[in-house]
Amino acid sequence: MNPPFLSAALVFVSLTSTASFAAEPLKLTTSTQLSAPAEVWRNVEFKDGGFESEPGASPWRFSQHAGVKAYRFTRSRDEKTEGQQSLRVERTAEQVFGSVVQSIEKLEPGDYRLSADLKSLDVTAKGWSVKVTSFDANGAFEVADSTALVGTQPWQRVSVLFTVSPTVTSVMIGASLRGGGTAWIDNVLLERKR
Repeated sequence: MNPPFLSAALVFVSLTSTASFAAEPLKLTTSTQLSAPAEVWRNVEFKDGGFESEPGASPWRFSQHAGVKAYRFTRSRDEKTEGQQSLRVERTAEQVFGSVVQSIEKLEPGDYRLSADLKSLDVTAKGWSVKVTSFDANGAFEVADSTALVGTQPWQRVSVLFTVSPTVTSVMIGASLRGGGTAWIDNVLLERKR
């Protein structure tokens, strides 16, 4: 058996002798040099990302399109991905959308990612997605949505990327059910890219 340095030398000699067309010596590249630098995200603190608080104590607010009350928002202990419960959203009458949202003030300018575990049952129309709305001091706003779950889908991690400019005064994070069906959300995370 050849010592390791001799084996490496034999491989190098073999490679250089058969590759006579190479003008420069063979250079080895490590796998860390081949891959792009990893994105680094840090958590942004906000309250009750796992929907563990009771409804009256939770910072999450529930809304829907104007008109007849058509969405029921309840905690679900049967369906969850972390903690003791998730939030269940069910459309009970014809209506455009129902949303669960939380307002966050004064985020530093930069790139952000909002992600959550979502599940759907017989969701129609435009589906169930995570959503961010950014507001400036004049009331102008911008919306970013993730890809929506439609139909019946198991738990999936869903995310949306967005940028907070220096003029943004607050963001509203959450999820919207645009159509019929039943949907669940759990383990909401907000992260800022370093």
